[in-house]
Amino acid sequence: MFVGTHLSQADALLESFSVSVRNTGKPLLIGEVGSNPETTPGIRSIIAAPIIMVDNTVSGVLVAGHLNHAGFNQRNLSFLLTIASHLALVMQNANAMAEIEHQTVIQEHTRLAREIHDGIAQTLGFLKLQAAKMRDFSVKDDAENLHESFGLYYDTLSNAYDDVRESIDDLRIDPSDKTVGELLSASLNNFSDLSGAHVTFVGGQDAKMKFPSEINVQLIRIVQESLSNVRKHSKADCVWVDCRETRLGFCIEIRDNGQGYSPDEMIAGSQHGLRGMRERAELIGADIQVISHPGKGTTVHLRLPTIDSEGAETK
Repeated sequence: MFVGTHLSQADALLESFSVSVRNTGKPLLIGEVGSNPETTPGIRSIIAAPIIMVDNTVSGVLVAGHLNHAGFNQRNLSFLLTIASHLALVMQNANAMAEIEHQTVIQEHTRLAREIHDGIAQTLGFLKLQAAKMRDFSVKDDAENLHESFGLYYDTLSNAYDDVRESIDDLRIDPSDKTVGELLSASLNNFSDLSGAHVTFVGGQDAKMKFPSEINVQLIRIVQESLSNVRKHSKADCVWVDCRETRLGFCIEIRDNGQGYSPDEMIAGSQHGLRGMRERAELIGADIQVISHPGKGTTVHLRLPTIDSEGAETK
């Protein structure tokens, strides 16, 4: 052990080698540092391994000193390099999760602002105009137009209420520490209660899979947006949802028996929702396909690549 000034001298010596390895990015094995006890207090051999990230930058160095001049060998250095590579992987994953979490927050803020502007704000503006018309019809004692305008007012207000209720119910679902099946079941129950549509969920053993909460947020928001489009635009009374793990990755499929559409008939609101779904899928590296034909319903297919047993991404 090193004590007193020897400890600080040893730290300084190891730090100097660490800086050298960080600058060169090359591992280091020195079998005989020196014999001067003032400059090399007890340390006779040193190994150092750089922690190299995927972009080839050196984020840190693992360095160790030994009391014996032959204390380290090539096998020890190889072991230290293995540890350094594992540390780099852990750091890269942590950085990736932090970036996804950051982007998730930004996406949620953008989505909420967009929904308030394109949804609630425009609906309130329309209701304000309708209220003004209703007042004019009332003053003019125009009962027929007043009745028609009141019906439109009520329908618009009812739809707006459903939209707000749906958003609140969706946001209440906590995506942390839950299986995919638990998240899907909660969203499907909310959808069924609000829309009255019959929902069939097929998950089985694959529904017990868990992903990090940052991934869960995006997965469940994509499903929720898809179900929202079904409720608003499809006129479907049956929805089938299936989740399963395949050799291509983890897949979620949402299918309905609604009216469907052709590309040139896509409703503006639905197109906006699909854009948000694609943005969320891109954020977590997932693929999303939307297939629809007039009179034949719509199918949304989401695939999230998974990691195989050798650590490679499944394409």
